[in-house]
Amino acid sequence: MDNNSRNKTDKSIAVITMRDMNLAEDRTTRPVEVPTMAMRLKTAAPPRPSLMVIAGMDMGNVFTIGDDPVFVGRDTSCDLKIQDDSISRQHARIEKLSGGYIRITDLESTNGTYSNGKIIKTITLAPGEKILLGHNTVIKYLLQDDIDLKYQRELYESSTRDGLTGIFNRRYLMQKLTTDLSFARRHRLPFSLLLFDIDFFKRVNDTYGHLVGDQVLMSIARIVQSTIRTEDMLGRYGGEEFIIVAQGTDAAGAKVLADRVRDAIEREPALAVTERGDFVRVTVSVGAITLAPGAILDAPGLLSSADANLYQAKYNGRNSLVATEISAATSDRNLRRIPFPSRNS
Repeated sequence: MDNNSRNKTDKSIAVITMRDMNLAEDRTTRPVEVPTMAMRLKTAAPPRPSLMVIAGMDMGNVFTIGDDPVFVGRDTSCDLKIQDDSISRQHARIEKLSGGYIRITDLESTNGTYSNGKIIKTITLAPGEKILLGHNTVIKYLLQDDIDLKYQRELYESSTRDGLTGIFNRRYLMQKLTTDLSFARRHRLPFSLLLFDIDFFKRVNDTYGHLVGDQVLMSIARIVQSTIRTEDMLGRYGGEEFIIVAQGTDAAGAKVLADRVRDAIEREPALAVTERGDFVRVTVSVGAITLAPGAILDAPGLLSSADANLYQAKYNGRNSLVATEISAATSDRNLRRIPFPSRNS
């Protein structure tokens, strides 16, 4: 047998052998009872009316409509709160009708509610139809069962939340920072940003391992989330750095908030527990920056200023905070620096 014939035969044997292996694998498939997911599909509740944001700051967010009216707007009291400063605090009311329809009523909003390019006062929507709220946010009316809703909600959470700590991720945080900063500038509101960092965090990872380090990060997120106001936003900027966006908070309030965060973390007796039962404690340093009403600085400039203050807090000995305020009469090159060292520095 020549070499060419031998090669062809070897290839044929290889193909046959692989096919036989696949067949053997198929024959070993274990029969089971009706899968859980199949039962869920069979017993799923009828599709429910829901609203999904398909354009705008909260793209992907989904909300179900019950028997009671749903209020949509920026205000924290709204059932569906949307982060869009072109939307009024109480923008629209949505009611479920019979036959799978809903009725949307504009609540005399500043920038209006639109359907098919026309401003409306009230309109009845069928599933699949869309409306525009304000200038940027488009919501779509859908009928979805529990499986669809769970899928949409998990997609939204994964796109906006940090996978480890559950707080907002950097991408969403930067969008929110830009939006809130623009709103504060137009309405001449004070605006504060806090950037804080875990002191000697590398030492924690090197000494106890990254799993313990992860416990510390999760504990800090939990503690700070319970410390800030409902309207403030906490996010993970990266690694061991966190950001708090505090719209409407002036320089004095930013100092109080920063010291409250620093103190709450310092006082926590066990941010993590090792396998040997050791308690792990850490401290943080905080850099705070406040824009006074009328002051102008973009998001990158604000972050840069907060980062400079954080660096100064580290230089001061850690477990401390440094804050600056930018007034309308100053520029970002001439900050009025107000140091607020902690009582322990």
